[in-house]
Amino acid sequence: MRDKVIPQNDRYREKITRILKSINPDDPIKYDFALSRPPLLGICLSRWDYSHCIVCPLREICLIGRSIHSYSKLFYTQLKDIVKGLKPSRALQIHNLVVKKLLEYLVKIGYRECKVDYAIDHCLRPDLYCFNSGQVIGEVKISSETRQGPIQLRVYAEELVRQNKLKERAYGVVAYWKTHYSDIPFIREAIELLKLDRYYNQVTMLGFDKTRSTFKEISII
Repeated sequence: MRDKVIPQNDRYREKITRILKSINPDDPIKYDFALSRPPLLGICLSRWDYSHCIVCPLREICLIGRSIHSYSKLFYTQLKDIVKGLKPSRALQIHNLVVKKLLEYLVKIGYRECKVDYAIDHCLRPDLYCFNSGQVIGEVKISSETRQGPIQLRVYAEELVRQNKLKERAYGVVAYWKTHYSDIPFIREAIELLKLDRYYNQVTMLGFDKTRSTFKEISII
């Protein structure tokens, strides 16, 4: 009789459980919350080369995290908004439309000198960067499901600090074309966990109101 084939994910779970039992035999699952948080917040992705290891709070105890010393050029030079059920060409079309709408929104509230796809360096390119009446860094996402956005605001701000171009805390904007309200608590948590208040005096989460063809605020910190 053939041995039962154990799926790879189950093997990983068993291995992790054995390691945690060696640390705490009585309650190995007490660490589950901490270990599951980076994936839930969009920091640790299924492909490590697309993950945000540099800003992960568990980096120092992660073998892969400790080995990574810079941001993934692969991730930041490719389309970052992968949405299930959408072809890349359609995703890009929607993404560009939302960037245009966000630009209109920022101009309406007083930010006029804005650049689209601004190159902080070759790899790091926020969707919108404004420098009139204070710096604005804006990131557009088609869907909130990936919970991306806050992490990229952190990455962009850190690079501007490194280049001595962030003279004071900026205004951060994360805009979603489609918002799932179950994702909002995780996005808020990511904003806090990543300590964006070190770089931004305010972070605004926007959702697109299709009936009015403009954005509405979801959350401000």
